[in-house]
Amino acid sequence: MPDGSLLFDVFNGRRAEEWIAQRLDPLLDLAGDHGLIALVHDALQKQGAEISDEWNETAAELALNASVHVKAATELSAAFEVAKVDAVFAKGLALALTVYEKPALRPFVDIDVLIEPLSLKRADAVLREQGIALVAKSLKNPIECSYMREKLPGFPIHIDLHWSYTGDDGLQAPARVPIGEILSRTKIVNGIRVPSDEDTLLLAAGNMPRKAAQPLMLVVDFARMARMNLKWDAVRERATRWHVRTGLWLGLELARSLLNAPVNAEFLKSIEPARARREWLLNSLSGEQLWSTEKHKQRRYSFWFKLKCLDSTGDEVRAICALPKGIFRKLGLTRTWSQRQLR
Repeated sequence: MPDGSLLFDVFNGRRAEEWIAQRLDPLLDLAGDHGLIALVHDALQKQGAEISDEWNETAAELALNASVHVKAATELSAAFEVAKVDAVFAKGLALALTVYEKPALRPFVDIDVLIEPLSLKRADAVLREQGIALVAKSLKNPIECSYMREKLPGFPIHIDLHWSYTGDDGLQAPARVPIGEILSRTKIVNGIRVPSDEDTLLLAAGNMPRKAAQPLMLVVDFARMARMNLKWDAVRERATRWHVRTGLWLGLELARSLLNAPVNAEFLKSIEPARARREWLLNSLSGEQLWSTEKHKQRRYSFWFKLKCLDSTGDEVRAICALPKGIFRKLGLTRTWSQRQLR
């Protein structure tokens, strides 16, 4: 596995003498795997550093992709508003619009939309009216269904429509991410309805267990949000109530240690898990494993990492007890919400 530490050095303004094409060009694919191309390219431009054609061309393609997705989200947000569908655009798109100077700096491959479960049929109708087709096999997913449209060749639009954020039949079953509550605190950015900044951070915390810090753009997200003027008392209260406290701690701790993010030490201490849990998680993301793009194929990450990202032993017990429900679903013995509503 290539050492990507030079990519972080660019963010942190270290070892500028190493920012040359001969060192950076071999890291282009790794930077792409971790969603870091646009940010590294932007940092190099600001410092007037040497940039190869390959980096320039790839950054330009990413910028076009971001503009296509933002335009589609603006149109879709307006369509939901007209149809009176309560929906909020979250995760990558929300981060790109609110945490970064321009959307092109924060790549995302799909548009995540959160809705209340009872809104699924009406949201589905809006998407179909916009020419965005349902991906039939996604009906088996326990928390979302997917849609796709391609107007501009080579830049398909993927929509993930979530009626649940973590599900109730897997290892994140103890988490309680209340979509209705998130919808009550939304704001409009560039014509797109997105969560409050505090809720965007908490959604990132809920995403950390299933991603195991892959791609490392997720850590950059936490570093950026650590610098924002957030209501940190509200963040702590919701993280505890939603059972995403450990994911929040892990994201902020990695941002602090890897990217020198100004994380408040007292706040971090107030949300940290037990020592054994902390050490297990950090050891799992050290050395080559930090930059590995194959972690999801290892049981240590597909099972144990998610379990250790829970907030307590009690949550671990609840997660294990939820697994039989997932087995029944995979065997076709039970149906997902979208299978019941859209078939």
